[in-house]
Order: sequence, then C-alpha cells, then structure tokens
Amino acid sequence: MTPLTTSDTVVCPHNGKVVLKSNNGRSLVIKDSIKAITKNDLLNANIIGCTRTVAGVNAPCVKVVSVESISHLLNINNDDIVLCEKLYLSLSDTGFPLSLQGKAFLEDKVNIK
Repeated sequence: MTPLTTSDTVVCPHNGKVVLKSNNGRSLVIKDSIKAITKNDLLNANIIGCTRTVAGVNAPCVKVVSVESISHLLNINNDDIVLCEKLYLSLSDTGFPLSLQGKAFLEDKVNIK
C-alpha cells in the first residue's frame, strides 16, 4: 500500500484535478516538502478544471465530499493517511469516484504491508 502525497495527481473522471494540500499530514514529510495526505486533508479539497456537462450545461465536480476510512495502517495526528490503492472509495460532490493519474510518487519507495 502506498501513501498519497502532495506530489501525486488525483482526478475526477472528467479530468478535474483535486488540489492536494497537506495540513494534517505535515508531520509526515517524505522528502523535501513532499507531505502525506490525510483523510481530513482530502475531505472538502477543491477540484478544478472538471469538464462534466449534463444536457449541454456545465455541471462540474468542484469538491471532494466523501473520504472513507481507508487506512488504519498509518495514522498521523489521529488522522488516517489516504492510500493510493483505495482512492476510488473517495467521491466528488457529483458522486463520481476519484482516481490517481499516473503512477504514485512513492510507489517504488514506500510500501506499507
């Protein structure tokens, strides 16, 4: 399992990018300024650039509204670290699952078993 970091890119299915900012995971600095993303960091994160339309009307994903308790393996400041492999359990405000774009930054560097 791989922790989600501020260097990863998370998207909605319509290519909107989630703005990843670490407030709670700041205690876990991986390298330089790369920080872990916690459940509370991801909850209510903004989504920018979503191209979703309904009947020709813009209806973009704009915020992350659901982040399941997906990791009890790693906990920082009493908050669960989001794992890349379980990101699909998190939903946008329009009910669509989030996904990792490309390879996880820490995929070959950190492995939680």
